[in-house]
Amino acid sequence: MSFDTLKNTLGRNHVTVVEVDMPSCSLVYGSSPCTAAVGTTGSTKCYNTFKTCQDTPNYAASSTTYRFMTQNSQAPIGVNIFPCVVSVSSIPTKINVTSLSTRATVKVVMTDFPHHDRGVDPYVNDRNFDPSAQGTFWGKFKARNFFFVGRSIRIKNGYVDPNGFDTTFDTDFETREYIIESVDGVDSAGKVTFTAKDILTLSNTDIAKAPLASLGKLSIDINDTVTTIGLDTISGYPSSGLIRIGDELITYASIGGSNLQGCVRGTNNTIASGHDADDDVQLCLQYTAENVRDIVDDLLVNYAAVSPTYIDRAVWDTELSLDLFNLTTIITEPTGVSELLKELTQQTNSNLWWDDRQQQIRLKPISTPLSTDVVRVFDDKNIIENTVKVKDDRKSRVSRITIYFGTFDFTKNLDEVTNYRNKTIDIDTSSESDNEYGQIKDKVIFSRWIPTDAIANDLTSRMLIRLKQTPKAITFQVDAKNGDVSTGDIIYFTSREIQTATGLPDTQLYIITEEKRIGSGEKTMYSASEFNTGLSGVSPVAVLIADNTQVDYLSASDSEKATYAFISDNAGLMSNGDAGYKIA
Repeated sequence: MSFDTLKNTLGRNHVTVVEVDMPSCSLVYGSSPCTAAVGTTGSTKCYNTFKTCQDTPNYAASSTTYRFMTQNSQAPIGVNIFPCVVSVSSIPTKINVTSLSTRATVKVVMTDFPHHDRGVDPYVNDRNFDPSAQGTFWGKFKARNFFFVGRSIRIKNGYVDPNGFDTTFDTDFETREYIIESVDGVDSAGKVTFTAKDILTLSNTDIAKAPLASLGKLSIDINDTVTTIGLDTISGYPSSGLIRIGDELITYASIGGSNLQGCVRGTNNTIASGHDADDDVQLCLQYTAENVRDIVDDLLVNYAAVSPTYIDRAVWDTELSLDLFNLTTIITEPTGVSELLKELTQQTNSNLWWDDRQQQIRLKPISTPLSTDVVRVFDDKNIIENTVKVKDDRKSRVSRITIYFGTFDFTKNLDEVTNYRNKTIDIDTSSESDNEYGQIKDKVIFSRWIPTDAIANDLTSRMLIRLKQTPKAITFQVDAKNGDVSTGDIIYFTSREIQTATGLPDTQLYIITEEKRIGSGEKTMYSASEFNTGLSGVSPVAVLIADNTQVDYLSASDSEKATYAFISDNAGLMSNGDAGYKIA
């Protein structure tokens, strides 16, 4: 919800609307091709849901949206909506600067109530009982609609004019979409609780794996030399590919009948061996010199069943820093997509998260931003007084990074040092010295993805620059009118809570890791992590060269100071004592 919307809420009521998409049948009971008939396939008509369907071979999948709104709200005329929402509580997505982001979670509690079934049961007039006197809305709804998990639920917050509703709940409404994880109740208090998480929950290990488990098994015993391999089924195998049987990797060139033909045995440093009938034949997933954007896109869309509408590739493709990471690997057994995404974000120094404001999945490298992309946040201009909290994030500090890469055998343990050909180590000796922390903090990465020294060295350098100094973690609150940043944005943060050696408020770069609305959205609380660059003074950004009409530093606006670099004196200070700009 924009501040302009918030300003015009006088005389309007705040409403939370919950929309749940449930599967339904688009056919009319008993009308061709549906063969259901009362007394033949069942004693009564169905409820146009799969759970109650009496002719499942002809079930025609469709979707029905059910709407619920906060209790005691004035429902719009002409819209089938139930004022039964008791509460909506959420935990926003949170970027983890050293791992995969945490999922946004929402809980919706709704109360049960008697209901006449009109607008819900398509054949209510054909029933031989009074729905108002028999059962309750949620009791009947859950019995008819059994398959909730994995369905979409949308939370819409906004203000409505009692004299004229937007019956689509889109205008002046902020929409956040989630995937249903569970529906509990009806409990003894007459409550039903929906628990849902953001779209990236579709990548969870218990839901999505890559590659998919293959169906084929060996039809007969084979020795270590045969080049034609018979399967009991070839369903799911492409015309050529790479398979795993036991600890052996085998390429095949074609398929003939139920046979894989033109097989090359013991590839990729594995050993050809004999195998028994009924041994599993697993199709492997390969990426060869592919950009991390394409790999993440493939894993989300083709293995986690995420709709491409949630991925804005045009935005992803503007992140040129990701071009540095062309990766190569073989995944020889079904592996959780979320596990693979965690490896990818860590090993490409990037963040992946669900942007619930824009309803998009974001993939962004952790790299120095352009000055024009940085918003300045000040104590005296943006931040609500006495809301800044600062602490040191000691767990994130690293003094040396070791990466093992160049996997020898993709069928063996990927957490074993002996399964890698190469190793690179980057050490910040200064931070380990007694003059600084006097302590070694080692981060070890086993990478199935990194193919070259250049990529490994670039990664260790980037990560160490960012993490060798203990980053600060901050939280602060702003009014809605100043909530111009969102999760993943880089900001310049200036506050008297963090001072320079001279006692002046310090200015540093921070990455917004969490955004949480407070109350009805009038305030926003942000969490942020310091964006260390390894230099003292004002954190550097990429700046532009100004033309010769540019005013001097003292006359420059905040925007101009963020956009252009001004020359300091020989002591590294600006004319008013501010720390000078640094060249990274």
